[in-house]
Amino acid sequence: MDRTKGIGGSDIAAILGISPWKTAYDVYLDKVNEYTHRDESEFFAVRHAAQGVILKHYEEYKGVTIEQEEVSFVHPEYSFLLGNVDAICENGKVFVEAKTTIQGADDWSFQIPDYYQTQVAFYAALGNADYVDVPVAHWFKCHNIADIQVKHFNNYTYWRNLELEKMVIDAAVDFWETYVLKRVEPPIRTLEDIKKRYGNSENTEIVATPEIIEKVKKRIEIEDQIADLAACKDALTFDIQAYMEDNAILLSDEGKRLIFYKTQSRNSFDTKLFEKEHPELYPSYVKQSTSRPFKLINRGL
Repeated sequence: MDRTKGIGGSDIAAILGISPWKTAYDVYLDKVNEYTHRDESEFFAVRHAAQGVILKHYEEYKGVTIEQEEVSFVHPEYSFLLGNVDAICENGKVFVEAKTTIQGADDWSFQIPDYYQTQVAFYAALGNADYVDVPVAHWFKCHNIADIQVKHFNNYTYWRNLELEKMVIDAAVDFWETYVLKRVEPPIRTLEDIKKRYGNSENTEIVATPEIIEKVKKRIEIEDQIADLAACKDALTFDIQAYMEDNAILLSDEGKRLIFYKTQSRNSFDTKLFEKEHPELYPSYVKQSTSRPFKLINRGL
């Protein structure tokens, strides 16, 4: 599915400002094809393989048969609203959207998080499902296809909420028509949004408003508080480490593990040595990056 052709279910939470992973500005850049995608082919290969394992757990859990996987839907009125659900069953009236998470069921409060609930509500609205099941592999940690195991399985159900679905559809339509079609950048919400929109500075100056001056002063106060807390933290760390000496683990009087202070090793690439021994190759391996440091240069406000 071409992500630039419309709004998909994974975009909804970001548009609403509740996604843990991306913002509405990320969605906009994606749709106007200005987003630099990382190579996530391996991640998606593992995700897709895990999906198959989770769906088998789901079939056993529910006593049903998956009829079709990777089913696409288009909104009957808005052709740019696109859905792609993992599977369908019960004569196509029940949608199944498999998920993996490193969190436990208690972290989810034993219910579908808002950022996933808006996604499946979007799918239900597009395909007119009776309901959507969300089978989940909790505490899922896997880095290659050969290592996929689902040890902690749970299933959640989204029951149709027409008010929520209308809100989701309206938000998606408004975002597409107001920002994407008109090539108008949406409001930025995070520091990462700022980096993406204003990554390169001009050789210009701007005068602060009284409101911004107050924000600078407040930031200085917070920086001072952080410095004091950091010094306090370092002092406490010193006392604890000095007490532990060469012991690796600190226990409570009840035998509970409180702190790990274990020796570890890791391999790193010696760039200076490589440059010295292979000066003809070094330039080919240098990757230039740009940054825009934010520095306070006058504290005397």
